[in-house]
Amino acid sequence: QSVWQHNVLGRVKVEWRPNDTHAVRVAVTPNSLRRTGNERLDTATGARDPLNASRSLVTNVTGVEYQLDVLPFSDDEKRVQNVVFAKHYFYGGHSGELLPNGAINPISWSSSSFGAGDALRVHATGWLSFKASYEYATRLPRADEVFGNGVLIRENLTLEPELSHNANLGPRVDVKAPWLGSLAVEANAFLRDSDKLIVLLGQTMFLQYQNVVHARSLGAEGQLAWSSPGEWVNVHGSLTWQDVRNVSPTGTFARYDGDRIPNRPWLFGSWGASVRWKHVFADDVLEPYYEGRYVHSFFRTWESVGLGGSKQQIPMQLTHAVGVSYAITLPFGRFSAAFEGQNLTDARVYDVFGVQKPGRAFYFKLTAELR
Repeated sequence: QSVWQHNVLGRVKVEWRPNDTHAVRVAVTPNSLRRTGNERLDTATGARDPLNASRSLVTNVTGVEYQLDVLPFSDDEKRVQNVVFAKHYFYGGHSGELLPNGAINPISWSSSSFGAGDALRVHATGWLSFKASYEYATRLPRADEVFGNGVLIRENLTLEPELSHNANLGPRVDVKAPWLGSLAVEANAFLRDSDKLIVLLGQTMFLQYQNVVHARSLGAEGQLAWSSPGEWVNVHGSLTWQDVRNVSPTGTFARYDGDRIPNRPWLFGSWGASVRWKHVFADDVLEPYYEGRYVHSFFRTWESVGLGGSKQQIPMQLTHAVGVSYAITLPFGRFSAAFEGQNLTDARVYDVFGVQKPGRAFYFKLTAELR
């Protein structure tokens, strides 16, 4: 198969800031995509080539927001910041659907929707702040979700945009002291209530993106970062737990009401550390580092189907990576080199079922910026 895809996209943003308290922004992001191709393996003499039909997808998101900053907090920040916004989403396209008799039936579709939200950030003290947000949003399907990828993912020309209520709430702690260095700790609790949630589901030999009528996600995530005095040592870590469940009362997936959404991790985290030496030989930096990643096992299909020992699942994934980077600044330019070894234990790792990532691998990168 040969598949050709042409994508034209743009972004226009206009901002008006009469003073340091008020700001108004307008943004438009159009995107136009066209795909065609041909099937080089003829399965039937004289049959129509399903890839030869022209397929197109047009999306556009227009947004306007108003930002208010009040109560001085520092030289460049205010104590209270609030952003209220509204958006309009357009989604349309056309394609040819291959019928059982070999004919191609043209299909066109279009839809539009509105969204709005508000985001608030408050600095309670010099080291403690809070963030809260709510948004009613639309997620427009991508081209690979609608048209497939020509290999494992099949097309779904009836795929609809996803609508969701999204809320987030959490504190952040930033502490800086000569004896401590800098410490940042952030936590966040979130809720996402979705209609027509777009989910990649597996079949016998292929996968396909489908709409789940109603899904609800509850979760929490945390991040930590610490730098020693002088930034000699840096440590960071993050952990996310999310309970994304099907709560569809009707439709194709009503029989799986209460199940976790399949083919999606629900517990994962990462951590790492680095040591930074400055001025080793000249104006340079030498930095060895380590990165770890963990993803808990999750089911490929609906968890209520089948016996526990016979269900297909993506196994637990634990990977380790080490590397070293060196950068030097000279009068005529800046040069850097980095060497990294990923997945040192050669573990089997996946993004989702059917998308396996590389095993043990080594990379070298050299960059030069001349003045």
